[in-house]
Amino acid sequence: MENHGKSLLVTYRNQLLSVIIIITAYTLIFLKAGTIYPYDYDSVNLALGTEKFNIALHQPHPPGYFFYVMTAKGLNILTGNPFRSYEFLNLIFLILLYVLVVFEGHLQSDKILLLFSAPLFLFLCAVPVIYGAPAFFGGFIFILINRLLQKRINPAFVVSIYAIAIGFRQDLSLFLLPIILYGFIKVNPPIRSYFYSFILFIIISLSWYLPTHFLSGNVPERAALNQFLQFGHLSSVFFGASLFENFRWFLRSLMFLLGGIGPGWWIFLFIIFKSIKKKDLLLLGIGAGPSLIFLLLIHGPKPGYYALSMGIFIAWAALFLQPFFSRRLTFLLICLNILFFIFMPPPRYIVADRYTDRTIFRNIGKQLLFMGASCYPEAVRMKGYMAVIEKTIKKSDKIVLDTLSPLGEREIQYMYSHRKRISENIGRR
Repeated sequence: MENHGKSLLVTYRNQLLSVIIIITAYTLIFLKAGTIYPYDYDSVNLALGTEKFNIALHQPHPPGYFFYVMTAKGLNILTGNPFRSYEFLNLIFLILLYVLVVFEGHLQSDKILLLFSAPLFLFLCAVPVIYGAPAFFGGFIFILINRLLQKRINPAFVVSIYAIAIGFRQDLSLFLLPIILYGFIKVNPPIRSYFYSFILFIIISLSWYLPTHFLSGNVPERAALNQFLQFGHLSSVFFGASLFENFRWFLRSLMFLLGGIGPGWWIFLFIIFKSIKKKDLLLLGIGAGPSLIFLLLIHGPKPGYYALSMGIFIAWAALFLQPFFSRRLTFLLICLNILFFIFMPPPRYIVADRYTDRTIFRNIGKQLLFMGASCYPEAVRMKGYMAVIEKTIKKSDKIVLDTLSPLGEREIQYMYSHRKRISENIGRR
């Protein structure tokens, strides 16, 4: 009994220590590598959304991500900059996911640290995008479904979290629906649970749906769907793209996935492959499968979309895996992920622009801002634009719009409106 108590104390101490490590590491990346600049087209739209929410004007782009934008707007009081607010949100969501899985699961804390050293997660701590929330809600809902299957939680609570997740990112309504339905079918709760779940889902959904439409005026209902269809025509054979184009996009999406999880994950997956039980794979497939298949076959333009599947996999690994390999090997795999994150060149864009390589590669290792280039090529391109802006400001405090022609007009104007901040930042270097 005494030995069991000591074992629990050691486990708790290791878990607490790992939480401190992940908070410190992620916060350092946020502080050292984060940027006050717009990162990509979407980040500009999201920043505009914190100033005046209106998806009819793409402030932000449809479907709106109402809870995410409003939370970032509140954080602006602390950060003073919308881009920093979105980076801070990613930081919060990833740390919350870590705390959840390390205390809820049975996987050793050093192995969980390895999974959270994935280049995509390190990258998200320093860029103003909205992929931290899908990672968190994917892992959280997977854990809740596992508890529901054990009849340790109220079904209405699971549905409430699902509805909140949709308010942050609307496509989660489709990707997480299969695992929600699976949990309800397997447990088959009483009719009153279905009723309470339905009422709560409607109330929470209206709390973001009504403000979105009220603040946006006459928004086309199919705005987000039309965007998806336009991309689908270019990238998916299911929507009219050629087989060759579909194959090119598939390879690109696969490269994003491999870069996002990093070599540490590759070796981890190889080690655990033979020890995985088939019955445990079912729940993982239902949870992570829909978004993963969707991204590889239909819509995979950015590796950030894989954050949902990665969050679900981490929760699954924490609950069902007990891989036996040394802490020394775990530490080496973490270092391998970090080195890959810092130095690995990014995969090329299918349509490369002239700033993709030459502007950025000279600065790799010099500026932490570009550590994430290995898993997000758009960072390279946007940095190229920002480098041109900075160079031009030094000369004449005026942006040469022709140089930035790949950007949209509103994005250029927004960058131009921040030229004083950029000039001040240059002066401090």
